[in-house]
Amino acid sequence: MAAAPTQAQTEVEVSGYVKGDLIYDIDGGTIGDTANMSAIPLEGQAKDELSGHFRAHARQTRFRIQTSTDTAFGDLKTYIEGDFFGAGGNENVSNSTSFRLRHAYGSLGPLLVGQTWSNFTRFHYPATVDFFGPQGALFKRQGQLRYTFDASPNLQIAVSAENSENPQTSPLSAETSLTGSVDRIPDFVVMADYNAGGTSVSVGGILGKVYTEVQDFTTSCDDGVVTPGFPKCKTEDDDDTRWGVHLGVSQQVLGRDTVYGEITYGEGIGSYMNGLVPDTITTTTINLVTGATTANVSAVKIWGYDVGFTHVWSDTAESNVVWGQYMNEDADKTTAGPNSLQRTQSLHVNYMWHPVPRVTLGLEGIYGTVNRKNTSPTIRSNSNDHFRVQFGG
Repeated sequence: MAAAPTQAQTEVEVSGYVKGDLIYDIDGGTIGDTANMSAIPLEGQAKDELSGHFRAHARQTRFRIQTSTDTAFGDLKTYIEGDFFGAGGNENVSNSTSFRLRHAYGSLGPLLVGQTWSNFTRFHYPATVDFFGPQGALFKRQGQLRYTFDASPNLQIAVSAENSENPQTSPLSAETSLTGSVDRIPDFVVMADYNAGGTSVSVGGILGKVYTEVQDFTTSCDDGVVTPGFPKCKTEDDDDTRWGVHLGVSQQVLGRDTVYGEITYGEGIGSYMNGLVPDTITTTTINLVTGATTANVSAVKIWGYDVGFTHVWSDTAESNVVWGQYMNEDADKTTAGPNSLQRTQSLHVNYMWHPVPRVTLGLEGIYGTVNRKNTSPTIRSNSNDHFRVQFGG
C-alpha cells in the first residue's frame, strides 16, 4: 500500500500593535492627525489666526494576520493588515474611527497578487513618530500583480502592473464640466534593490498613461447649433504620459548609525508622493466659430527628495532626523488661489526609547513650510510655516 501524501503544514500568525499619539500644534491651528504640510494655512486665512491645538488619538493602532505554507512552487503566503486611519469619528463621545484596509495580498514563490505597497515605493528614510513621514517621499499602497526574482545574490528585481489613478485639477470654463479621469491601462513599474552589508540601494521607474474626459455643454445634440448651457452633447478626452524615476540609498556608518537619501522626479506621479498633489492639469479650448471644445490634459512635473540620519545611542535608544521637500514645477498652470500647491518642506527630529522589548516611546519636534501660487487679495503671503510637538508610544 502506498503511503498517503504528507499534508502541507500552514503557519498562522496574528500580530499588530497599539499606538497612542499626543500632538500639540503651536500655531496656525491643526494640520490634522498626521503632519500634512499641504494643510498649513496661509497668512490671512481664518485658520492661521488660531494659536495652539491639542489632539490625542490611537488611529495608528494596527492589526494583521498572515499565513505561510510550503508548496512545490515555493512558499504560499497570505497577508491582511489594517489600521484605524479610515473615516474620522465623533470626538464628542466615543472617538471611534473606521478600520481601513492597508494590505491584502497572496504570494506564491515570486508571484504576488493583491494590495500592498506600490513597487515604486521604497523607504530610504529613518523612523518618525508622526505617521506621515517626510515630504517628498514615495508613499502608496494599491492593487497589483508583481513578479520578483533574484538577479544575483545581492540584487533583486521586481516588475509589476498596478492600479492606475489620476487625481487632477481643472481650471475649466462655465461651458464645460470635468467628467473625471479614465483609467484604461495599468501603471508599469520596474525596481531593482541591491543589499550588501550595510549598503542598500534602490533604483527604478514607472510608466503609464493618464486620461481625462470633459463634457461639452456648448453644442446641441440635435442640430449642432451653439447653445450655451445646453445639456451634455458630447465628451472630449485627452491623454498624456505618466513616468517617473527614483533613486534611494541607505548606508550604515560609524558602527550602527545610518545615513539616508532619496530623490524622485517625474510627470503625473503626484499620487505616488507624500505631498497630496494632483497628477494632471486639465484645460479646454473652445472654438468661438463652431463652439467645439477640445480637452487638454497635462501631466504635472514634480520633484521629491529627502535626506536623513539615525544615531544609535545604546541598545535601547536612538535619535532620527529627516528633512524632505516636494516641488511642483507646474503650479503656475493650475487654478489660481490658495489650492495651487508649489512646495512643501518638513523637518522631523526625534528621540526614541525602548524601555523593554516590544515597547517604544518617542518624542518628536516637527517643522514644516508650504508655498502656494495665490492671487487672492485676502491672502497676505504665499507661504507659511508650522511647528508641532508629538509624543507617541
